[in-house]
Amino acid sequence: MNSGSRLLNIPRELRDKIVTLVLTHRHPSPQTTAEVEAQDRLSLKDVTDALGGSAYYLADPSSYIPNAVGLLRASKQLRSETKSALERLDLAHELEIKFVNEQYLAATWTLVPTPTKHCKRVHASFQSMGVWQKPALPSRFQGDPWIIGDGGPPSYVWIFYNTLVHFLTYGVNAPHAEATPGIVSVERLELDFINPEEMHLLPPEDDTMTLDVARCGFPSRSSRRPRITQGPELLRPEWLARALNSHMHHLFNMSYQFASYGRMFHGRIGTMIFKVNGNVIDSIDVGQLLAELKFYDSFGDVSRSKRVNMWIEWKQEAQKERKEHGLETVAFKDGWKEEARKDAAEYYRKNPSMWGDM
Repeated sequence: MNSGSRLLNIPRELRDKIVTLVLTHRHPSPQTTAEVEAQDRLSLKDVTDALGGSAYYLADPSSYIPNAVGLLRASKQLRSETKSALERLDLAHELEIKFVNEQYLAATWTLVPTPTKHCKRVHASFQSMGVWQKPALPSRFQGDPWIIGDGGPPSYVWIFYNTLVHFLTYGVNAPHAEATPGIVSVERLELDFINPEEMHLLPPEDDTMTLDVARCGFPSRSSRRPRITQGPELLRPEWLARALNSHMHHLFNMSYQFASYGRMFHGRIGTMIFKVNGNVIDSIDVGQLLAELKFYDSFGDVSRSKRVNMWIEWKQEAQKERKEHGLETVAFKDGWKEEARKDAAEYYRKNPSMWGDM
């Protein structure tokens, strides 16, 4: 007699409790840098490797098996009861990300209730672990995420960016999994930046402080000098939250430099919520943003004559994609294409290129 048959022989009330326990099972996440470094983890193979940092995921394939898989395969009755329990519990997919020594991300899927390509809610928490020390030489987990890009954002932005892209492309899968790239969508994506365990290493609260000043070497507006720390300190969560929130707005706004990187988000995310210790600091309604988005010299990697048509095609495709995934959509106003072409013509008239159609 298999386990599914045995479950059907016990009272429904007890069976429901067992099903709930199975569906809500959580994988533990590392609590110290030593625990992280002792784990077998693999890096995302993308641009972050070249920029001196990356996200590292557990190598064990069992870390990505959804809790409901066995129950859904057991029997027709258990499958029905499991689906009912999933609807009743309304569980989020939960991802804990440790920013280890401010050099790399250690990501752990702590709750994976069910296999799906369309998540109702994903809750990702970000927590600093260990203080930043600039490495003398790069090693497996070392790099400098605070290096400023040549015309682009600092390296740390790419580490977080590629983690998000990996999820929206492969879902809950390890970097080495033989998964086919596809489209993963999420109705509500919550990014919660929380205090570290070592609270005594946090610098004082400062609403005027920015991550650029605190870590990237930019001078503050008041002193005109880079900020000098008095000793080891951890990253305040609000600094990272505000900085990444700003960069996400750049990606969503699809400007000259960011359009090629931000184009996939509009069709796959319903709402993106930024939190600090559980408190909402910003909510981005991506459907509303898409409807109101105007052309502003997007897709700078193609010639000027092609940009506005490429932008129009992209915007139509993003709206279509949202509808296919059941994400909320807002109707585009009449004449939006003509307005985009008019805006493009006016912009290029006022800003002629030194290199012709470039």
